[in-house]
Amino acid sequence: MTEETARILRFTKLPEADQIFGRTMKMRAVRMEVEQAMRDDLPLLIEGESGTGKEIIARYAHLNSGRASGPFVRVNCGSMRGAMLEKEIFGAALGTASHNIDGDSLIGMAEGGTLFCDDIAEIEPGLCRRLANVVSGAASGSTRIVCASSGFRHRGAGEQLSSDDLSNHFAHRVHILPLRERKQDIPVLCEYLIHKLAQNLDRPMPRISTDVLASFEQWDWPGNIRELENWIARIVIFGTEEAIGFDFMRQAGLRQVFAARPHRGVHVRLNRRSRFGR
Repeated sequence: MTEETARILRFTKLPEADQIFGRTMKMRAVRMEVEQAMRDDLPLLIEGESGTGKEIIARYAHLNSGRASGPFVRVNCGSMRGAMLEKEIFGAALGTASHNIDGDSLIGMAEGGTLFCDDIAEIEPGLCRRLANVVSGAASGSTRIVCASSGFRHRGAGEQLSSDDLSNHFAHRVHILPLRERKQDIPVLCEYLIHKLAQNLDRPMPRISTDVLASFEQWDWPGNIRELENWIARIVIFGTEEAIGFDFMRQAGLRQVFAARPHRGVHVRLNRRSRFGR
C-alpha cells in the first residue's frame, strides 16, 4: 500500500500563483501566510470546504519551499482507519512513542520533503495524539507536515484528543475561501481550466461567451472549483458551450440567456507563456 501510494504522487507544474490565489484580499493574505510557513519551515494546516483546492495549495507550498527538490507524499486520512492508517504514516515500529518512525513509513518516504495528510478531521483520537507530537516538532525529523481538512469534529465524552485539538498544534493555519466568496476569480479560473483541460484532453480550446461567464458568476457553486472544472470539462469535450448551456441554467435556477438573445462568443484571454500541470 505504501509503495503504491508513493508511485501515485508525481506532479509537474502548477497554475501560476495569481491563478491559485486570485484577486481577493483574503486569498492574498492566505498566500502570504503559506509563504511565511515555508520560510519558517513549520507545519501548515489548510482548511476549507471540499473542492476549494487545498491540495493545490499544499503542492504550491512544497514547490516554493527549501524542500522543493525532495519528495511530496500524500495520504488520504479519510480512506483508512485506525491501525492501518497509523502503520502507513509511522510504519511498523512497535509502540506509540512519537520517535518510533520507520524509514518505510510515509513520514520516512517524505524525508527531506513534505508529507501531505489530507482529510485529517477523520482520524481517530489515538492517532491524533501521535500526529500532534509530530506536528509539534517532536519527531518530524527532516519531513515537513502539511495537513488539510474540510471541517473538524469536536472532542466527545471520554476522548483524549480529537482532530479539533490536533488543529491547535499547527504554527500556521490558513482558511481557503469557497468559490461563492471569491466570484471575481471565476474568469481567471475559467482561463486556467480551459487551457489545462484542452491540453490534457487534446482538444481545441473552445470559446466561452460573456453570457455563460455572467451566469457562472450568479451561481453559488456548492462544489466549489471542482464543480466549475466539471462544467468547463463539458464545454471542452463537446466543443461548444451550448452543449451545457440549458443544463446549467436549469440546474442553477438561472434565467436561460441563450433563449433571450443570440449567442455571443469570445475567446478567454490566455497567457501563452504559462505551463500547466495537474
